[in-house]
Amino acid sequence: MGSAKRSSRGRCLAIAAAVANLTSTARAETPEREGFTLELGAGPAFTSFSQLRTASLNSEGTAYTVPYVGLNPIAVSAGGFFTRDLAGMGRITNTSFFRDGEYVVNTFFGPAMQYWFADEVFVGGGVGLGIVGAFPPLLGKAEVKPKPGYAFSARVGVAPWTSETQRFGFSLEFVPAFFEVYRVLGLALNFEWQRF
Repeated sequence: MGSAKRSSRGRCLAIAAAVANLTSTARAETPEREGFTLELGAGPAFTSFSQLRTASLNSEGTAYTVPYVGLNPIAVSAGGFFTRDLAGMGRITNTSFFRDGEYVVNTFFGPAMQYWFADEVFVGGGVGLGIVGAFPPLLGKAEVKPKPGYAFSARVGVAPWTSETQRFGFSLEFVPAFFEVYRVLGLALNFEWQRF
């Protein structure tokens, strides 16, 4: 009887020690979001040109919307955390595609904010300069000359793999840009790494 009690007590102590160990490990992996932060991402993207009234991307010059499948070849953010949950940064992101020997890119440059609702979920957004064009034409003359306008970046992301100093995850980013004669709508699924 006494040995059974000791055995039961021993099991309870072992379980308590395992729970304490797991708790301390979870605490050690809580992200410490402070100071400088750097973020890199890339992934598949869709780009749509709307309300075209020139020959660019449309030889007949009619108004239409057409989606192109392509990439966000790289998205970069650098900045710092004001609080544990709020960061300000400069961001470059884009959507792009190949068409008729040209590589057409819709790019956002500008300031952006990132807010963490939880250790695994964040939203971000910014307003800045938009540029669309062929960079560079791979064959022949470029149909899409680089044009400046204004653009937005809006995204929501999750970070299923997080440590104290970095996270791996993905985000869905909407990148609309507006120019003199048309607008561009970009949507990217970014696979991301961020250093805290």
